[in-house]
Amino acid sequence: IQYERYIGHIYETHGFRVTYQGICAGLQDGGIDLIARAPRKIRLVQCKRWIQPISTDVLSRLQGAKERFIWEYNRNKSTHNRMSICAVLATSGPVTEDAKQMARHLGIAILENLHYAPYPAVKAKRILPDAGKFLLPFTPGYDRLSLNLNKGDCFFSTVRDAAANGFFYPAYYAKNIAEMNRQKMKNKSVDKM
Repeated sequence: IQYERYIGHIYETHGFRVTYQGICAGLQDGGIDLIARAPRKIRLVQCKRWIQPISTDVLSRLQGAKERFIWEYNRNKSTHNRMSICAVLATSGPVTEDAKQMARHLGIAILENLHYAPYPAVKAKRILPDAGKFLLPFTPGYDRLSLNLNKGDCFFSTVRDAAANGFFYPAYYAKNIAEMNRQKMKNKSVDKM
């Protein structure tokens, strides 16, 4: 789970909206851990936090998952609405030479030896121009919360940083927003004097 969240974070910081398929669907993920969407493109990512080398078997399963996804995605769309859909293998370990050749043949991108590293894991969703809510990795709904960094959503390293930037934990969100609105109204009435 940590590795999938880390790879998802990398995609989110590059402008993709990520669905954490592996975490949310478990064994029913269809062989795809992350679905990363950006304008006119979709990346289907399989994450492997492995030490042993990745073999062709992993790529065969990923290719099958990609073909199934493309079939389901395109079956009711006209050809001009189709997206660029690519498969990606992200792994913390090495990839065998046979698997690399197979990936080139199939058009699967490989992110090899991509080791887990600490990253800002507090997800903050902007709801009002000057306020929003934040979730922590152990909070229900964390992996379902999709961020749009272009619209003011962001990541923080600490809860303190999130709170200092106007984001509140959901249990306190309504109370804090109500207090912020009261303060604004009070300031507007003082300004009129």
